[in-house]
Amino acid sequence: MLIFLITLFGATINLQTSDGYVLKQYLYWHYIGISFDQWLFELKEILLFSPEYGTKGDVFSHVMSYLVGHVLRMPEQYFLFVSFVYAYFFVSAMDKLLRWDRQRKFSMLFWVILINFIAYRFIDNMQTVRTWTGLWVLFYGAVGYYQERKKKYLAVMLMAPLFHVAYFLIALPAYVVVFLRRIGTGPSFLIVLYSLSFFVNIDQTEVIQQLETTELGAQKVKGYYYENEAESSLLKTDESSNLYTRYGKFWSLPNAPHFLAWAIILGGLFSKRKMTELEIGLFSTGILMAILANLIDFIPTFSIRTMANAGIYITATSMLLVLRYETGLLFWPVRARALICLSLLTFVPYIIYTLANMLQFTSVFMIIMPIAGLFPDFNLSLREFIRVFFF
Repeated sequence: MLIFLITLFGATINLQTSDGYVLKQYLYWHYIGISFDQWLFELKEILLFSPEYGTKGDVFSHVMSYLVGHVLRMPEQYFLFVSFVYAYFFVSAMDKLLRWDRQRKFSMLFWVILINFIAYRFIDNMQTVRTWTGLWVLFYGAVGYYQERKKKYLAVMLMAPLFHVAYFLIALPAYVVVFLRRIGTGPSFLIVLYSLSFFVNIDQTEVIQQLETTELGAQKVKGYYYENEAESSLLKTDESSNLYTRYGKFWSLPNAPHFLAWAIILGGLFSKRKMTELEIGLFSTGILMAILANLIDFIPTFSIRTMANAGIYITATSMLLVLRYETGLLFWPVRARALICLSLLTFVPYIIYTLANMLQFTSVFMIIMPIAGLFPDFNLSLREFIRVFFF
């Protein structure tokens, strides 16, 4: 039921300035009349990092656009299909992470962290189709692997770059942690690296040159710099009017996970004695992603997206820790609890930003008559509805 509701929500989002909207336009003018041979040729070129004009350079969008636009002939319902994929991995990850127990009494701190975890990459992010679907695919694979140690979850983790090419880099920390866990590397090594990452600078010119060695890499570098310029412009124009965007999206999103990570570390919880195998695997992945985000901060847009991935692993770990310590019979360090509570305050601006986003993205038909929202010509956001009928 939850997958169904989230799919329906994603299919009725009303927004024309998003990654998903661009992908849908590509579907109309490139994929509807494409032949199978041409599609197969373009798929091969995508895999060789030299995508043809008319594609976005990612396997997921190429396959989905062909199925929806050419095979099923349902281009107007593109978001219905991509939302289902997002919803499936999002709900499946949540289901694996939180085995619901009606007999267990959950603490207030647990509920606060759960809200932070869900809101941090909530379903309003479905319009950025490739990036955040890739996030939940990778996270689902990581949770499954550290819970069950089955190789099929490693295969799921390896699927992330198929959703967005950026995960060839963003997912690298998750793969490295799997290797480090196998050779028994301890938390102390990661804490030292994490500390140094705030002060170490790398040669950005060399990195950019390496990324630009392929046609696709050059396109992505140019795109991220372009997005960064746009975001900088947005920050300047919203200094006096849109505080939740300025402090929520551009400050809280990349910085709040750092505060929470240090609360866990300084609270003495990042150790093999205090954490389960799942917790230490997820937290190590989040720390390595945070390190990567610090090292590539000269491309702010890419750094923020990497930090958004890190935030999911770090908040998930804190939620699991609180669930074990506050509802079990374990000694809960006062210092750790106090530091975690204080660090959660840094997420407040992003929570406000998420709520504002929900008003903008949510179709009024999700509340009144959900099925009507599937028809774009009749779509209306909650913000527009409030503006028209109450102001």
